[in-house]
Amino acid sequence: MALAPDQDLLDFYQRELTYLRKMGAVYAERYPKVARRLELGPDQSADPNVERLIESFAFLTARIQRNFEADFPEITGGLLGLLYPQYMAPIPSMAIARFDVDPKQVKLTSGYRVNAGTPMFATTAGGNVCRFRTCYPVTLWPVSVESAGFESTVAYDFLDGSNVSAVLCLRLRAHGANFRDLELDRLRFHIEANALVANGLYAQLFSFLSGVALITGPGKRPTRLPASVVTPVGFGDDEAVLSYPLHAQPAYRLVQEFFHFPDKFLFFEVAELNRADADDTLDILFLFDRQPRERLAVDRSTFSLGATPIVNLFAKTSEPLRLTQRATEYKLVPDLRRERACEIHTVHSVSASSDASDPSRLLTPFFAFDHASDQHATGCYWYARRQPSEHADMAGTDIWLSFLDLGLNRAVPAMQTVFAHTTCTNRSLAEQIPAGTPLEVEEAAPVTRTICVTKPTPQTSPPMGGDTLWRLVSHLSLNHLSLSGGSQSLAALREILRLHAVEGDAVAEQQIAGLSRLTCTPTVRRIGRDAWRGFCRGMAITLEIDERKFVGSNPFLLAAVLNRFFGLYTSINSYTELTVVGTQPNGIRKSWPPMAGDRPLL
Repeated sequence: MALAPDQDLLDFYQRELTYLRKMGAVYAERYPKVARRLELGPDQSADPNVERLIESFAFLTARIQRNFEADFPEITGGLLGLLYPQYMAPIPSMAIARFDVDPKQVKLTSGYRVNAGTPMFATTAGGNVCRFRTCYPVTLWPVSVESAGFESTVAYDFLDGSNVSAVLCLRLRAHGANFRDLELDRLRFHIEANALVANGLYAQLFSFLSGVALITGPGKRPTRLPASVVTPVGFGDDEAVLSYPLHAQPAYRLVQEFFHFPDKFLFFEVAELNRADADDTLDILFLFDRQPRERLAVDRSTFSLGATPIVNLFAKTSEPLRLTQRATEYKLVPDLRRERACEIHTVHSVSASSDASDPSRLLTPFFAFDHASDQHATGCYWYARRQPSEHADMAGTDIWLSFLDLGLNRAVPAMQTVFAHTTCTNRSLAEQIPAGTPLEVEEAAPVTRTICVTKPTPQTSPPMGGDTLWRLVSHLSLNHLSLSGGSQSLAALREILRLHAVEGDAVAEQQIAGLSRLTCTPTVRRIGRDAWRGFCRGMAITLEIDERKFVGSNPFLLAAVLNRFFGLYTSINSYTELTVVGTQPNGIRKSWPPMAGDRPLL
């Protein structure tokens, strides 16, 4: 646990005081001609004025020593923020929201689109406003799930003689129109159930699905579709929940989102629905070649439409700072009236101006990639330092701005007023919102209500102090170890996962310990079917998972995340091919196609 600032200074003070008393005597004995009076003795001096001087010097040197040692984490923190910016910002609260469609308002045959980034807010019991924004685009249709459940294959004659062992039937109902009149090509579902059902259903869909059938009515011939029409959601760059800059590694984002908010992956999409010429009823049959491992109690409430992850992030321009010559750094405040419920997540830019009538000018950050190409450089750069809130009863962190030249010397902008464009969170306010809380959308939408389906996750503060150096060294060293095929590969993978998991989370640590073995074998594959494309070298990865470490959680979902992680983490002009094997009888076994980046190779 980090020490309080006063306790931290006390440790330095006692160290300096002990040094003066003990080492002063040693120095006086060694050089009696020039340092005889340094022999102070181990106890307090009889002269109070001498004792006052000793304690004063110990206090001053303690502050100097503390500030000197604090400079090193600031430099490593700045470097870590440049290379791995995801570590230097708090992880905001996240939840699932659902739009309940009003069929009377959705008259468009093309549906109604709610874009990603749409702002919304909830009001806590204490009357405080907590702001969110959507993470996935949502298309609202006048369609509802009328029924859902597993059925016997005997009920469907066209399955006779097939290898289908289980059928999941979703019956959809269109309101105010027929399916054939809607430009409905695909639907996105959210698995809204307890962890046991949600995890089991997700694994069933993406492990044992052999095909899909669309039935438009009794006695009508079904439309058969391949299993590829059902796709997972949440792995694309346009489906990010956590805010990552463009130069950050997206593979780390997927791992971080899995450990902090796995519910974001519990979505799936069904395509090619327009191939069925249906009236107002459409049955979607999911055909499995294996029975579920556990009894999955599903009904129509298990599959929700119009859902999306939301995150407690919103844009905010900070309060203006009046620069003076009496301070070396300035606290950046996003909202003076609501400081207890507003914390800066990211500083995007800093601008300065002389007065209200002058146009503002962008200042360049000290840690940046484009100093040499900056045409408007003034020799003054801004540097943001994050530290724990200066108020003991306020959760979260504060941002302090200072201005430097490239030689790390203090500089002052020519303009007197500075402000910043930021993205903010509501600190720990979202944790006061229970599941089922109504949400208000800040734009008109054809819905009867919008609710927060799940309780928002707690906000997590970033590491500070010596932790930043440890994380930087860990990442720089892991870049040389992971996927090398040697004995250190599993240890490197586990360390990467720990770096992105919730610190101190016993469940996450147990899941990481459940990765029992990792083997990497070099392979060669043809790129595509055209001979002129040639061949590509890659890595076949076999990962053994001990399912006993995943009680109440989803080993298959972690494996799916790792499949994308390996594909994004591998070197250029290469690919990965993951196979996951469970260590228990009748355990999981899944092989994914070769991945080059975020795309299948073949």
